[in-house]
Amino acid sequence: MKLGVVRESGMAQRNFNRRQFVRLGAMVAASMAFGMTACSSVQESVGSASSVAGNTSSEVARSEGQSEASASTAQEAVASRTLVVCWSQTGNTRPLAEYVADITGADFYEIEAVEPYLPEDLNYDDPSTRATVEQQQTLDVRPAIAGELPNMDNYDTVFIAHPIWWGKAPRIVLTFLESVDLSGKTVVEFVTSGSSGIEGAEGETHAAAPNANWLEGKRFDAGTSRETMEEWVQSLGLAGPKLVQGQETTESKVLLISSGDIRLEATLEDNVATAELVALLQEGSIEVSLHEYGGFEMIGGLPQSLPTADEQMSTSTGDIVLYQGKQISFFYASNSWSYTRLGHIDGYDSAALLEALGGPHDSTVELSLKE
Repeated sequence: MKLGVVRESGMAQRNFNRRQFVRLGAMVAASMAFGMTACSSVQESVGSASSVAGNTSSEVARSEGQSEASASTAQEAVASRTLVVCWSQTGNTRPLAEYVADITGADFYEIEAVEPYLPEDLNYDDPSTRATVEQQQTLDVRPAIAGELPNMDNYDTVFIAHPIWWGKAPRIVLTFLESVDLSGKTVVEFVTSGSSGIEGAEGETHAAAPNANWLEGKRFDAGTSRETMEEWVQSLGLAGPKLVQGQETTESKVLLISSGDIRLEATLEDNVATAELVALLQEGSIEVSLHEYGGFEMIGGLPQSLPTADEQMSTSTGDIVLYQGKQISFFYASNSWSYTRLGHIDGYDSAALLEALGGPHDSTVELSLKE
């Protein structure tokens, strides 16, 4: 069984982003679970045994994909004290949990049952099925969790993600909460459901970990966007890449781009990619060989991959983005694609910026941090 996942904060469904899964503890052999057919009006009311999301990478018409080395690079770059714990069966909750892990730079642990929940266990309308009995009749049952639990001493903030089953928290989520010590830790619960609220779950989960510092939880629909999840996370006032402990915010950092006698300044975004870039530049300046591409960008390879947080966007003159994890692109015109934002150069129109970067011919720029 896959016990847990520690990875970079790039989200699995985003273009060009490959994630590497590293187990938290010892591996135990077991079968991958079957997927479940959604029941009644509940979009993830019940589900089959947990299956770990696979690595995905969209087909693209451009050059090399990001290497899997970027995942381990990201793990080193983000010294996370945040954990996202996920119980997801039909795939409705997991993407949202992965968004939160990506946004916060958190480690990711997926709960798996020793005895998987098969489709026939999960018929919402059959009162004799395993899950129905657990959720409505034998409420004190605690299904066993496969493998080792995460070491909670490593974390200060814990997100708990799960579907609502029959108006309540799945029994195995209570198994987890009663099996670890969350005393003094900040815990945030978020759930998915077809219609049920979070209130029925909160009574049970809070009781299962009474010494935790529970923040107000929230219910989401299946398919909720990353943007919505990010707005919610930021509203909590405790998460997001800039708040990962041990990681300096990059908002105040200025990137210098030197091309011959010309020196450009760019304001950096504040995310896991720029945090890694800043760490790289703190070791010394780097040179990047640029070439013009497509009539809208000057692009070149970085010496190492950076973690990605890709989003579909339309660039504008002056935007600096990360493409496929290892290529930095300076836009002097607009293009629509999936990138990770790095920063922006102000004060140049399209023609002036292209010239300043040495285009449209091949050129070399030096990247450094402004003192």
